[in-house]
Parts: sequence; C-alpha cells; structure tokens
Amino acid sequence: MGASRNVLLSLIFTQLMFFTSPQVQAGLWYEIPSESERFVELGAAPERDHLKREFSILVWNIYKGKKASFKQDFKNLTADKDIVMIQEAFFTDDLDAFFQNDFDFHSWFASSFAYKKSGDKTGVMTSSKVQTVESFYKVSPHREIVGNTPKVALFTSYQVRGSRLPLIVANIHAINSVTASMHQAHVDQVFQVLATHPGPAVLAGDFNTWSKKKLEYLKNKAKKSGLKEVYFPDESEKMHTFGYPLDHVFLRGLCAQNAQVHGNIQGSDHKAMSVKVRPCH
Repeated sequence: MGASRNVLLSLIFTQLMFFTSPQVQAGLWYEIPSESERFVELGAAPERDHLKREFSILVWNIYKGKKASFKQDFKNLTADKDIVMIQEAFFTDDLDAFFQNDFDFHSWFASSFAYKKSGDKTGVMTSSKVQTVESFYKVSPHREIVGNTPKVALFTSYQVRGSRLPLIVANIHAINSVTASMHQAHVDQVFQVLATHPGPAVLAGDFNTWSKKKLEYLKNKAKKSGLKEVYFPDESEKMHTFGYPLDHVFLRGLCAQNAQVHGNIQGSDHKAMSVKVRPCH
C-alpha cells in the first residue's frame, strides 16, 4: 500500500512539474512566429533617401503601450525625431491602427513572440523618415528561463549626408531572465554584426543590465568595439533594477548633443531617451 501511495504521489508531482515548466508555459501562453510572420514592414516608403548630417533619435521601451498616456506621449516625443527605436512594441488591433494611422514613419518590426490566445505580437521596432538601405534581425541564442521565449535585435541601415558609408542602427531588447553567460551571448551576437560594418553605428535599447556583471560586460564590449556610451546628465531618471540602469545608447563615428532622459513622461515604466547626433569629423 505504501509503495502504491509513493508511486501515486510521484506521478502527481511529475505532472505538477510538467505543467509549471518554462517549456509548457511557452506552449500554453506564447508562440514563436514563423520566419514569414516575424519580420514586418509598416508604413509607406519615404521619399527622402538620406538622413541629414545632424539627426535626432528616440529610444524607448514602451511597456507594450499599456499606460493611459502612451499614445499622446509617443506623438509628442516622436514629432521632431528622425529615427525612433522601440522595445516592447506591441500589436493589438488598437495599437496596430495607431502605428499605421497616427505615426508618420516608415518602420520595421521584428517579433520575439506572440500571445497564443490573441495572436498579438511583441518585439522591437525601428522607424525612420528616410529610406532604409538594409534591414534584418537576429534571434537571441538563448531563450528566457521564465517563459521560454527568445528576444530579438533589429538592424537597419541608412544613408547619411556627407558620409561615404551608411549608418547601421542596432535596436536591442536584450534577454532578461537568464544567467550572465547567456546574456553575454546575446550581447556578443549584436557586436558580431557591428564588427562587419565599417561605417558609423548606433546601438541602443533596453539591455536588461540589472547586475554589475552584465553591465560591466556590456560597457567593456562596447569600448573594445569602438563604441562610446552616450552620457545623460539626468542618468538617474532612467529605469533602474537592483540599482543598475537598463537602457543605454552607444555611438561609433558619431558625437552626441542634447542627450536627455524624459523623466516627466508617464507613458511607460521606462523613461524615453533622446539624443541628437552628428558625425564627429
């Protein structure tokens, strides 16, 4: 009788473990889009074929547009920008209509995963007022320990007036609930792409650098790769977790002006960052 009871308890425990595993969480709640559905182009192709020598960038994790003031804040923040780099872009019917009708930019969206029940996708989106030379994405080498979903990095390139080589823009929402080594693998993946591009570069997004080890690795990797981090006078306004900032902007071959964290904006749990840049020489 005791042996039978132990077998029964073991079976119950196994079933409970099965239904709470990350793999099953992903299967029940999330789905990974197919290659044909993962990468989407939005908006009409712009007439302008190059950025001006000086241009402005907005970087913002928008918290899937959940906050009440998001739409108005987004309109205000993007009104004078040339490039907009979004993390946690989210495409419900409502937000899809908003981005299509009220956002006068040409965009590329790369999805990390979709919610199974609704089919709504989330990921990163880079938008511009000029034509794109090239666009592609990379899926993180590892998946989140919680949820078993990947993250993505999106790469777009643009011609800049006066520059012989195009600008590459790397938009990343780095993998989060993982070990430091798994996080480093995602960071390395992005820098490997940037290493093949000899021109000016912008690397920005939510890097999920919530530990000293993750933050120091990112900063050292950027320094070795010839990218300089943009200094924000109001750095304390950035989103911090465990005392470490999550959002960063790095530049190569470009110099920053008027870097600002928009601490008064309430449209997301993260604060938007904006910066004007121009070639250093």
